[in-house]
Amino acid sequence: MTWLAIKAGLKKTWAWCAKNWKLFFGFFMAILLSVLLRKNPLDELAKLWKSEDDLYNERKRLADQKHQEELDRIRRYAEVEEEIRRRTAEEKKKLDSDQKQFIDDNKDKPISEIAKLLAERTGWDIN
Repeated sequence: MTWLAIKAGLKKTWAWCAKNWKLFFGFFMAILLSVLLRKNPLDELAKLWKSEDDLYNERKRLADQKHQEELDRIRRYAEVEEEIRRRTAEEKKKLDSDQKQFIDDNKDKPISEIAKLLAERTGWDIN
């Protein structure tokens, strides 16, 4: 397409618009009146933004709460694990000292008597 063809098309379009200006005027007046007469669109937009913000804040609060609960569970697990390790170490020390005491008390006794004492202590049947 050449510049002359474009220029001719624009002239024809302008002539049509000049003849039918009432159509354009009516269309733009309808849009203008609908914008002016309806409720303030900024209020609606502000309500929408506020509801989106509230929803975001609620989701964030729930995510933070879940995260905190998970951290609390991890801390509690670590505390319980440490308590179990501490008790196990204490019991092992106590058992070691009991075993040493048993050995010291019975080192001069014969094996058969030591076996009977061990059977009584552990509940095992040694026959």
